[in-house]
Amino acid sequence: MELPDDINKKAKIDFVDNASKAIHHLKAFQNNQSGPLYRILRSAINLAKGDIKTLKFELKNANIDWRDVICYGEKKSFECDEPFKFID
Repeated sequence: MELPDDINKKAKIDFVDNASKAIHHLKAFQNNQSGPLYRILRSAINLAKGDIKTLKFELKNANIDWRDVICYGEKKSFECDEPFKFID
């Protein structure tokens, strides 16, 4: 299964040289998750701020309790329920 375009684009922007690793970890998590998947992934990307170790940490945390990742990854309620917005 492919990731939504906005998640791929945000991973490429935030993780630059490690984008392929970030996308790999996001896809691996995607295959094992039953919660609000894309909201969790967007929240984890927000928390990681381009750091691959932090992304892996947040995805691991999400496997324990995904609500924590969403709680800390969103600046306002349900922010990560919508696709990332980009200014071109």
